[in-house]
Amino acid sequence: MKKTLKIYGLIMITIFFCGCISSKNTDKTNDRKDSAISQHISPENMLEKGFSKGILKKNGSKRCPYILTVEKYTYRLDPINLNDFFKSNDVPEKVWVQYSSLKMANRCPDGRPVSIREIKIRNE
Repeated sequence: MKKTLKIYGLIMITIFFCGCISSKNTDKTNDRKDSAISQHISPENMLEKGFSKGILKKNGSKRCPYILTVEKYTYRLDPINLNDFFKSNDVPEKVWVQYSSLKMANRCPDGRPVSIREIKIRNE
């Protein structure tokens, strides 16, 4: 009986200590910010991965502070989640971007709303 209690106690203590060991937490916002870090990757590689060349410009409107222009299209885009990737004063001008169109009302007349899936700083 005492031997069973000792084994049971030892198992409980082991479980308790294993539960207290911290594990690595992944923060999705940090992952997004890391994905925006400038890397020297060839333009051909980026195009193969589904990125588009883009230019971000400040807009005068508070509702849509930045307008994204993609090289292969003539229309202008309103990236609604740009703050997930950059601080408001650290937004680069030239970027590689993957985005998804959104079916929602426009925030401003200057561009149609899109959600950025991935963005990287372009060094060219």
